[in-house]
Amino acid sequence: MNLSTIINPTREDGGVDHRFTGLANEIVSRAGDECIKDLSHLYQYTNDAEARYEKAGLTLVTSFFQVEMEQWQRRTFLKKLRVCLQEIGFKPSKVSKLITAGEFVAAELKDIEGMTDEWCSSTRELEQIKSERLAYLQTYGASGLYQIARMNWKGQAEARNSYAASEGKPLTVRELERLQSKYPAEISGSRSRKTKLHEERVDSHQTKELVSTLVNTVKAIDWSSIHDDPEAMDLLSTVELRLDHMAELVEKWKYSPVTITTSRYEQLELEFN
Repeated sequence: MNLSTIINPTREDGGVDHRFTGLANEIVSRAGDECIKDLSHLYQYTNDAEARYEKAGLTLVTSFFQVEMEQWQRRTFLKKLRVCLQEIGFKPSKVSKLITAGEFVAAELKDIEGMTDEWCSSTRELEQIKSERLAYLQTYGASGLYQIARMNWKGQAEARNSYAASEGKPLTVRELERLQSKYPAEISGSRSRKTKLHEERVDSHQTKELVSTLVNTVKAIDWSSIHDDPEAMDLLSTVELRLDHMAELVEKWKYSPVTITTSRYEQLELEFN
């Protein structure tokens, strides 16, 4: 754990604000080795504890989605459940994954329970299919199930086929992330109004307008308090891979030979000529 980096204020884009690096180092230095050692132990302990009890958190969320209730009741209950999970000790980002994964598992369990032997040659074959589907779900933790839950049926089928072909070896979370990026689920409602921008190339003018809108929106967000808003964090989690990709593009551009040797004005001239 690098305490200096953790306490260092961040820029609007989430990167480390190096104007405070010296002050952060001084604070840590003044706190002393014993303080850093204790906080490092706490950091490791909380991370280990979260990983150890992740399954219990997932079970609770799955149980919540298995109970029949009115939509208004579920919305109210879900808000309280988020707060409860954080008070227990789960980080907001983990809570979002538990909620998404738990809802997915509950739906899968309902589907498994509803299976009949109509398309099977025997009851024994039906029980075997149910057992295999349950084993597949139990293979993954919350992070893996979270990625699978955010795939469309093609991505989920590819994940299952890979599992079967490798004789029960699950995909890694990183592999699932790439698969989810390739086959993202179409989420209903205002959060996921599908646009053709993901399927069609837009012209240069449209791209610059979209980037300008994005930058202005990012600057307007109060990033210092957003982690306290579970719904906002849940929204961000749906585009985390794209945010990582954006950061990589900017880093490559910043350190490319053209960027280093030319001014911003000259760079624009190169782009348009």
